[in-house]
Amino acid sequence: MNMHKSLPERIRQVMAELDINQVEVARRARVTRGRVNQWLNGKPGGMSADAAFNLADSTPYEARWLATGTGPERKIDTMNHRTPDLIRYLSLIHISEPTRLLSISY
Repeated sequence: MNMHKSLPERIRQVMAELDINQVEVARRARVTRGRVNQWLNGKPGGMSADAAFNLADSTPYEARWLATGTGPERKIDTMNHRTPDLIRYLSLIHISEPTRLLSISY
């Protein structure tokens, strides 16, 4: 998790990592290109929750991180902390005869 990058830094990171331009950011966030330009130039107003969720829906980034710079940067980061618990839980399961596993809720 990157600590408190500015909005311009976060938008530039998204653009660089996804190899997209301002027009594509605007399309994904469902805002105007002018709004993206304002974000990149650090103009007052910030990113709305709607724009953050719209952009998050089409990228690997968390809406909260996009809008505020806090919380996990990427969606997968929210799952990583649970992986050891899941592995430990699965290691406790012993199946002595063939069984049909319907589902496991975690």
